[in-house]
Amino acid sequence: MSLVKGVNLSPSEQKLKAFLVRSKPIQNDPVSKHAYNQAYDIVMDLGEVLESDNDFVKYDGVRVMFKRISEFRESEQIQHAVVIKPDVSGCDKTVTTLKVVK
Repeated sequence: MSLVKGVNLSPSEQKLKAFLVRSKPIQNDPVSKHAYNQAYDIVMDLGEVLESDNDFVKYDGVRVMFKRISEFRESEQIQHAVVIKPDVSGCDKTVTTLKVVK
């Protein structure tokens, strides 16, 4: 992240910065009221389950909440999915991968 916000970069770092800024996903999409309300309900129900004194109720409640969360995430990913058609013309080309070094 420091590369994207950095200054006094070398030419190779500037090229990498330009690539990262172009390929960075845009997260400015506003959350729909329905999705917000659904997520809020899930969190509130989970809080009620976790306040229970009975461990079996907690266990079953967390399992149910996990299923609800998984369904919610899947539905949100499907609604915001971007379909990318694979480029079959460049099948013989090698793909360059970047390695993260810390």
